[in-house]
Parts: sequence; C-alpha cells; structure tokens
Amino acid sequence: MKGVVQKKKENGVSLIFRNALILCLITMIAGVALAFVYALTRDPISKAEYKEEQDACRAVFADADAFVQPEGADLPADDGWCIEKLYFAKKAEKTLGYVMRVRTGAGYGGDIVLVLGVKPDGKISGMRVIDASGESPGLGARCLDSDFSNQFTGMQSPLTYTKGGQSGANAVDAISGATITTSAVTEAVDRALVWIASYRATLPPETDDSTVSEEQTTDMEDTEKTEKEETIAEDTADSETESITTEEVTTGHEDSAE
Repeated sequence: MKGVVQKKKENGVSLIFRNALILCLITMIAGVALAFVYALTRDPISKAEYKEEQDACRAVFADADAFVQPEGADLPADDGWCIEKLYFAKKAEKTLGYVMRVRTGAGYGGDIVLVLGVKPDGKISGMRVIDASGESPGLGARCLDSDFSNQFTGMQSPLTYTKGGQSGANAVDAISGATITTSAVTEAVDRALVWIASYRATLPPETDDSTVSEEQTTDMEDTEKTEKEETIAEDTADSETESITTEEVTTGHEDSAE
C-alpha cells in the first residue's frame, strides 16, 4: 500500500514538472515570435510615425522643407499643459521659425493635442488640432475643423476668444456650444507662444532672410551705393588721364611737323 502511495506522489511531481516545462517552452517560443514580429515592424512603424509628424509640421509651416528637433531643449510641463515636441522649421539650413506639439488636459472630455507653427516675429504661421477624441461630436470636436483652426493664423499673444461672432484683435470666434473646448485650445496656444518667445531669447542670433532688419537692409544698400559711386569716380579719372595723354601725343606730333 505504501509503495502505491509513493508511486502516485512521484507521478504527481513528475506531472507538475512536465507541465511547468511545457509552459516554459511555450513562453519562450511566444517571446521569440514577438521579438521577431517587432523587429520586422519596427522600421516601418518608425518611418510612418516620422512621416506623420513631418506632415503635421508642414501643415502649419508650409514655407519650410525640413523640421529638426534641437538637442537639450528643456520643454515645459505644468498643470496638465505641456509642449511634447519642439522643431526648428528650416529651409536651406536657415531657421524660418518653430513648430510645437502641444497637449492640454483642459478639454471638455480629456486631452487635446495640437500642432502650432510660430514665426520669429511671434505671429502664428498655422495651427491644427490633431487629437480631440474626448470632445463631444458636433460640438467640441469641431475644433478639428479648419474653419476654427485657420482663425489663429497671423495672430500673436495675448490671445482671447469671443462669442457670437464678435471681432477683436487676436480674438478667436468661439465654437458654438463648446466654450470649454475653445478656451482650452486658445489658452494652450497662448501659453506656447509665451514660452517660445522666452526660449528664442536664449538662442544665439542667426542671420537669415527672416531676421534681417530694415536698418541692416538700409546699411547694405548704402554700402552698395558708395561702392558704385567709387567705381564711377575711378572710371572717370581713368578716362580723363587717357584724354590728357592723347592730347600730349597729338601736340608732340604737331611740334615735330612744324
């Protein structure tokens, strides 16, 4: 009887060990399979995400042909609002402005994500809301429409919003029935404008088509004018010298003939 019980115990331990081994093998195979699938899809996913980001940047800063993330930028995050990404909008290696991906938690139904383009003078080159999944369809979700986002183009801080189609400087016409959503987007954009102005003040000066002042342009024109006048004066002096030499030669010939 004891032998039978002992044998059953051994069989039970053996069964547990065997099942554990099978589970380990299944886990290992699944892990290898997942790693293989990840390796296959990693590059296509990264390329798709990169293209999506570049397209979003280009939608708000059409003059640029490349968008580069700076190194070491300390992006702000405070009270449910943050700048997730910062890009320098460039063309032929010159910085034309800046593009920011901004997130705010002040929406009616959750987070709202937008992309904002800003020129060096602080004016908005374009704005697009790219995620408002928590906003009410037909109301707050209308912040995704171009009719709303296009209002921001050309505006600068401080921003505000009005109701009922009233006009005002740097004032956005609120979405009817979605004041909370309008306020969230307007505030998020305005805070980003204030931050990028302070960030830009820390950057070394860069001379490009967008930063050449009227005074610099006038100085360049004056320099070109002076150089042109000097060239004309030299040409006139050379002509006078050549004329005098010709007269002397003519006079000498006349003296010889006499």
